[in-house]
Amino acid sequence: MSNLDTDERIEKFLESVEDLNQKFYKDHKDFFSKSVVERRGIENGNEYLKNGVGPAILLYIEARSKNEIIPITPKQFQDIENSMNGWLGLYARCHGEEIEVSVSLREAAVLFIETHNIFDVAQILTRIPER
Repeated sequence: MSNLDTDERIEKFLESVEDLNQKFYKDHKDFFSKSVVERRGIENGNEYLKNGVGPAILLYIEARSKNEIIPITPKQFQDIENSMNGWLGLYARCHGEEIEVSVSLREAAVLFIETHNIFDVAQILTRIPER
C-alpha cells in the first residue's frame, strides 16, 4: 500500500471519528429533549445500536483489520469508546433502565466479531433485555 493510500485512510478515519462524535452528541441532545414516553421503545433503542454502537465498533475494527493498521491516538480511542458507551446508555434508557455503561471498545469489538450481531453484543454488555 502506498503512502498516499495510507494517508487517505488516516484522513478518512479522522473524519469518521469526528462524524461519530458529532452524531452521538446530536443523538444525546435529541434524546433528552423528548418526553419520557417518546424516549422509550425497543425501536428507538435498536436505532442507537444500528446507527451508533455498530458504526463505532466497525470503525475500530476497520482501523485494526486492513493490511496497514491505522494508528489510533489515545484521544481518538477514548472518543470512539465514549460515544459507543453513550449510545449503549441511551439504548438502556429506551428499555426503561438507567445504567452507567463503561465497556471496553476492544471487548465490544471481539463480541461483535464472535456474534456478528449488534443486538447480541448490546444484550451481553448491558444485560438488557434480560434473558
